[in-house]
Amino acid sequence: MAVILCDLDHFKRVNDELGHPTGDEVLKAFASRIRGVLRDSDSAGRVGGEEFLLVLPETDLEGAGLLAERLRSALANEPVQLASGQRAVTCSLGFGCQRASDPDSGALVARVDGALYKAKGQGRNQACSA
Repeated sequence: MAVILCDLDHFKRVNDELGHPTGDEVLKAFASRIRGVLRDSDSAGRVGGEEFLLVLPETDLEGAGLLAERLRSALANEPVQLASGQRAVTCSLGFGCQRASDPDSGALVARVDGALYKAKGQGRNQACSA
């Protein structure tokens, strides 16, 4: 099993500059792009303000990395269409696989969260492996 943690880059700026209704439009567009890259067996959910967790059963690290990059490029390469016009939006992602040494799924999510913050620290709009 693999998981991907996604966070929209500079989302607070969207809410501050364009308002929360526009921020909601961006979140809906991102959720739609997530659905566009997932398999039927995968799951996704919003776990925080602009953070989404994807659960990928029977997926190895390479597969998780490929999916994370597909999602990143699906967002970065096509501006989000909003009622007020188009807006370029990017995301940062962390991904990883369950290890036999993980005491529970929380350990995996914690490692992936660290990878997400590594992606943000390295300039955003990228995916990093846990």
